[in-house]
Amino acid sequence: MAQKARGNTTITYNSSNVTQYCTQSDLERTYDQLETTNLASTGKTFITGDESNTIRLQGNWSKALDDILGADAGSGTKRTVAIAYADGAGTVTYTWTSNGEISNYAIQSPANGLRTFSADLTLSGAPTRASA
Repeated sequence: MAQKARGNTTITYNSSNVTQYCTQSDLERTYDQLETTNLASTGKTFITGDESNTIRLQGNWSKALDDILGADAGSGTKRTVAIAYADGAGTVTYTWTSNGEISNYAIQSPANGLRTFSADLTLSGAPTRASA
């Protein structure tokens, strides 16, 4: 059954819950595809290679959020990052322990609109996945 993201997604960065500042969070998990085709193959063959993980955040900027994310932006400091998805029957949580860093951080300030932010959390290694 489809679920709304609102109220069913939780994002933490360095043990700070940043969910209330976010209007969108996208978890991208991509995997390299390594070609293993040889002269005896009848078509291209592949194996899965390394994975790459990024959480892209967007939302409403505030000083409290900036104190959490802005202080680490571009520093290369690795922090614990977790994102949890609930569907009413259970929750799946992906955690990168001391392996998340802010690779992009932007503050948008339009003259006639809400001040917003965007941030990319680049995550090293595979996550620990917990399902409850």
